[in-house]
Amino acid sequence: MITEAGRRENGVGTASPERSARIERELRLALDREEFILHVQPIVDLTTGAVVAAETLVRWQHPRDGLLPPAAWLDVAESTDIIHGLGEWVLDQSCRLAASWAEELGPHAPVVHVNISARQLDSGLLPSQVIACLDRYALPGDRLVLELTETHLDPLPVELRQDLERLAERGVRLAADDFGTGYSPLTRLTDLPIEMLKIDRQFVEAM
Repeated sequence: MITEAGRRENGVGTASPERSARIERELRLALDREEFILHVQPIVDLTTGAVVAAETLVRWQHPRDGLLPPAAWLDVAESTDIIHGLGEWVLDQSCRLAASWAEELGPHAPVVHVNISARQLDSGLLPSQVIACLDRYALPGDRLVLELTETHLDPLPVELRQDLERLAERGVRLAADDFGTGYSPLTRLTDLPIEMLKIDRQFVEAM
């Protein structure tokens, strides 16, 4: 989906009740009409310059207003059950893309990163959805990275921890996104199957 940093950058805020109701109606139609598209942001190895991974980001190709960034609608999607259908679509399309790259490029194919919202994580459906996508596209688990913002990780109920461990057992890699914006102790990283940290931009933008 979109990271917390991206949400701040794009100025995602709270819509008025009237605007929220209008956007919600249009979002439901957009899902049925397949108006959402994925953009891909490369992740580059600074030592070699090679593209080693890619993060998928969703955009809305609105029939009247053109291409809409998440700032225009994501808060409404996340406040309703729309986020579940949208999140599942993004996951499916991301796995499809990863599989096509793997078929074409073999071991040199970029790994695909997908942002997971808190509501997707809380639903309890994420493991089955991820595994279904892996099986559907014959995609090895290690070609997929799920990004969870730090604020989603602490505290984490036992059931959610078990869900993450189940995915890790399939080879799916987990990343803590926007790390440094929450209050998780570093010991939290040893409690969870987290393989990588994405440091929030406020700590690295001056480098």
